[in-house]
Amino acid sequence: MTVNLAKASVQLDDPFKEAYESTKPGIKIIAPPYNPLYLAQMSGISDILGQCIEAMKVNVDGFGWELRRLDDPKDETDVPPEAEKERDVITDFLKYPNFEQDITALRRELRDDYESTGMAYIEVVRGNSGNIAELYRLPAHTCRITERDKDYTEHEERIRSRDGSISTKVRKTKFRRVVQRSIDQSEIIFFKEFGDPRGISRKTGEVVGGGKAGEVIVLRQSATYSSYGVPRWVSEVVTIFGSRKADEVNYLFFDNKTVPPLVITVSGGALTGETMDKLEEIFEHRIKGIDNFHHALILEATPHTGNDILNEKVTPVRIEVKPLTEYISKDALFLDYKAANRKSVRSKFRLPPMYTGDSDDYTKATALISARVAEEQVFVPERRGFDAMMNRRIFSNMGINFWEFRSLGAKTSDYVEIVKAMGMVKEAIPPGKVMEAVAEMRNVPVGVIKPEYQESTLTELQGATFQNNGEGGGTPDESRPAPGRDNKLIPSKNGGDKDKLSKGIIVKAIQDAGYDVNVLEE
Repeated sequence: MTVNLAKASVQLDDPFKEAYESTKPGIKIIAPPYNPLYLAQMSGISDILGQCIEAMKVNVDGFGWELRRLDDPKDETDVPPEAEKERDVITDFLKYPNFEQDITALRRELRDDYESTGMAYIEVVRGNSGNIAELYRLPAHTCRITERDKDYTEHEERIRSRDGSISTKVRKTKFRRVVQRSIDQSEIIFFKEFGDPRGISRKTGEVVGGGKAGEVIVLRQSATYSSYGVPRWVSEVVTIFGSRKADEVNYLFFDNKTVPPLVITVSGGALTGETMDKLEEIFEHRIKGIDNFHHALILEATPHTGNDILNEKVTPVRIEVKPLTEYISKDALFLDYKAANRKSVRSKFRLPPMYTGDSDDYTKATALISARVAEEQVFVPERRGFDAMMNRRIFSNMGINFWEFRSLGAKTSDYVEIVKAMGMVKEAIPPGKVMEAVAEMRNVPVGVIKPEYQESTLTELQGATFQNNGEGGGTPDESRPAPGRDNKLIPSKNGGDKDKLSKGIIVKAIQDAGYDVNVLEE
């Protein structure tokens, strides 16, 4: 079976091609600058684009999320009942935004569309009460957008202030529609833009009373010349196809090579007509393909006889074997060209080589710096954009007062070195800060840290006293248990029946909290 790889490079037909012309006036579908179906399949053609997109999916959206209090409480454990109820509601929603996925899995699918086509579409499903109930991904290559309305539509938007309170602001917006082709390509389904209060028909896109068109949030990569988003790598389309053609040349070499490994010649005679016919057959059929990779070429000749020319001596026939391996490619072609192309495509994402497996000579220092630069310059801004959408549009619409959505990222700080450095000046640092750093290093929850561990340095705590509320009294002893429920840390005033709180007790307290502080003793 022969595989025609060249077909993968052919421009695909746009399934909306006819709809761009036949749409009713006022609901005109805009033709995108590039066919989204074509863009969505490019990662299957390129040897680097898919890796770059996967790196973005993992590092921007793959590390999970957390909820942060908006009111910035001093005591994280003191959660008002209404805030705790809100947290339970939003946590359940984020764990189950639809029947099949959690919010992280949904985000990764959206990121795939966003990086492949420059667009991503989130379908918002509301329950019977009108509240947001579910979120789904609409495949970007199946969707198009319409022109904006000519007239403004007045609508209300919920706004969250810095303290978490919700207010309502009246806005005027020129909305647009989103259209999607059904799976069987038989019809176009209309959606309305998120926040549009009007009833929109699913079949025609017209404003009708009781219209049941769903809502869609549109995410786009900025493009000043189009209403659509354009993927950041679009200028590298020719580069991607060039690498693909180079791969095809290397692949087809095995089936279409025309240089045999050796040639056997017969001299001292003349080639016959039969030999000429054999040569044509050999070059057409018998030296192509893997099965004939080592097929030899044999040339036959007939010697001259004495009857041909008077008194001429007969030339002896001589057979020679000449290797032709020096004319055969020793390895794949265009390797430098492909390497340059991979670098060019990766640079559009601003990704270090280690994120796509293109370098194996990283040291710890260079790897850490590369990861930190990519985190600060590429991944964090992308996360903050998604977080802003979730907080401003989803959370505000749901009436969430106490919490905000925050994406988590990779740990790029060298916490071992940080804790070692803190250990050198540990007397001047509150033990709570050491506990926090160790928790970050171990990637575990910080837990509850006593206020006195955050407010006082180790030197100050060593000057404080330790009173046992159970027994009272005692002598200084670094092996005593750390302060617990029955023990209380109080300032030293009159001495009396109290024990000095030593460094050993602080370290023991940190260890009892489940943290490894052996590094402090190095």
